[in-house]
Amino acid sequence: MEYAFEEAARRGARLHAIHTWQMPVVGQGATFYAPLVEEIFAAEERVAADTLTPWREKYPQVEVEETVVCGHPVAVVCEAVAVVRARGEA
Repeated sequence: MEYAFEEAARRGARLHAIHTWQMPVVGQGATFYAPLVEEIFAAEERVAADTLTPWREKYPQVEVEETVVCGHPVAVVCEAVAVVRARGEA
């Protein structure tokens, strides 16, 4: 985090912070998890926000786009890079 914020501040660049999480692997009878999805997602959003808060305070000049996604980190980051390249921002 420190490296990312330091480089964004030095370059005057925006920072895209991506927090990924995965649903717990469960077996049969897992339907009872369905009502918890929103609660889990909200908890993960809080984790991401809490993690970024001290860095946003230390580097207030850095614009941060925050994304929270349920998925595998590699796939999510690759997809984000593809979107940036498609927009011509890379």
